[in-house]
Amino acid sequence: MRINGDDLGQLYVKRPELTAGGVDYFEGENKRPENVEDAQWINAIRTSTYPVVLPEQVLVVTQIIDAIYASAKVYG
Repeated sequence: MRINGDDLGQLYVKRPELTAGGVDYFEGENKRPENVEDAQWINAIRTSTYPVVLPEQVLVVTQIIDAIYASAKVYG
């Protein structure tokens, strides 16, 4: 994972350490992201609650990604 950012006009790249394990009193779990997302979605359906990411939010992100690809195609 890489996080790009800007701090007072200075660009930076951070690469967080993701293999460190848990925090104090919690060992953490090593689960695949798609399995976590599936479980959250199923839990929302079973409990009649909202999912972590709403369908409307997914639509907006999809539109942004589509626009990025269209821009790259036009402007190279």
